[in-house]
Amino acid sequence: MKIEKNKKYLIATDLDGTFLTSETQSMNIHNQLVVKKLQELGHHFVIATGRSWWWTSKIYDQLELTTAAVHFSGSQVHHPTDKQFKNYFAPISKEIVLSLSSEDWATQSTMTMVIGEVHQAHFNNREEMNHLFFDGMELIYKYDKTVDSKALHQDVLEKHGDKFEIRHWETSDTAKYNEIVFNAKNTSKAIGLQKIADFYDIPKERVIYFGDNINDVEALEWAGIGIAVANAKPEAKKAANYVSEHTNDYAAVAKEIEKLFEL
Repeated sequence: MKIEKNKKYLIATDLDGTFLTSETQSMNIHNQLVVKKLQELGHHFVIATGRSWWWTSKIYDQLELTTAAVHFSGSQVHHPTDKQFKNYFAPISKEIVLSLSSEDWATQSTMTMVIGEVHQAHFNNREEMNHLFFDGMELIYKYDKTVDSKALHQDVLEKHGDKFEIRHWETSDTAKYNEIVFNAKNTSKAIGLQKIADFYDIPKERVIYFGDNINDVEALEWAGIGIAVANAKPEAKKAANYVSEHTNDYAAVAKEIEKLFEL
């Protein structure tokens, strides 16, 4: 992997499991210092996360970023300060969400509809779900770990893959539930980053992406250089051009940037 000298790059990263530490979800100071150095050199550093802007904004401010950002795994792409950037929102309608309520697996699950920033609504059963009255940025179903997750995911994909981007999340060993996350069709971090790269006139060959999980797969495949951290899921490692020997807890992003840019 070679970096072209005297060319501007767009370096983008996921947050949870990639840029932030595992237990405290805080920034390693090494990461923070390297991001500052990149910006001094004229490169663009971008956050691309499944989180909302509300959750991410403090990290954005601490890094002193002035770039656009990707949220909800690509369902929101926006620039906090530059009005020339064409903000993008792709909500999922309440009508299409309600079509799921007849599914047998839905009756065994709890659902959270995320509206935008900190606002969300939680439903415990089909009857409550039928009272949904708003569109949202994403839909999260939690189901018991005793359920055959692969079979459930395949069933949901076959029935609803034409209406949603559907990602199955296997949570930590200590958690009681796994999750299925629904986003609007034709949204991903890769599509969001393409919009941002176009805005900064950076070809994808000069986009570097760091990720660790299933919602990073498309971006890792799309970027000129896709790097998975050592603790990444197998799907992310397979999609990446390169797997770091370092984990998120040991500043993998900073260490790989230092090598690439010879900082």
